[in-house]
Amino acid sequence: MKKPLVCVDANVVINALTVGPFYTQASLLLMRLSQADFQLTVPTLFDYEVVSALRRAVHLKTLSVQAGENAYQRYLSIPIRRQHNRRLLNLSWEFANRYERSRIYDASYLAVAHLYNCELWTADKRLYNAVHSRLTWVRWIEEVS
Repeated sequence: MKKPLVCVDANVVINALTVGPFYTQASLLLMRLSQADFQLTVPTLFDYEVVSALRRAVHLKTLSVQAGENAYQRYLSIPIRRQHNRRLLNLSWEFANRYERSRIYDASYLAVAHLYNCELWTADKRLYNAVHSRLTWVRWIEEVS
C-alpha cells in the first residue's frame, strides 16, 4: 500500500532543524506526518534550499559548526521523495505566472502538491498570502497546534 503524500517547503524543514521562529510548529508537523505514515514529497531543488540555509547559518555564525553538522545529519535522515519531470517544470512555470511569483522556486512546491494531489505546508508567509485564498490545499505552518 502506498503512503499518502504531503509536500512541505524548505522553510518548514529549516525551521525544524535550526530552531527558527516556527520551530515548535515545524517540529510538531514533521513528527505528526511521520507518525501518520505520510511520505514527504518535494521538488528536487528542496535539497539545495535546505542545505544552503544550513550552510549560510554556519557561515554567518548564527549556528555553530557542530550544530550545523548535526542539523545536516538530521536532515539526511528524513525520508523524502524528490520529484522532477518535464510536466512538473511546465506546471511550475504556469503557477509562477498565475500567482505572479518572480521565481520558480515557490511555484515548484505548488506544482508538486497540485500534481500529486496533496497538501502543501509552508512557512513562507509571502507564498501563503499570495495563494491561500484560491488554493485551499496550501496550509500555513501556524495552523499546526
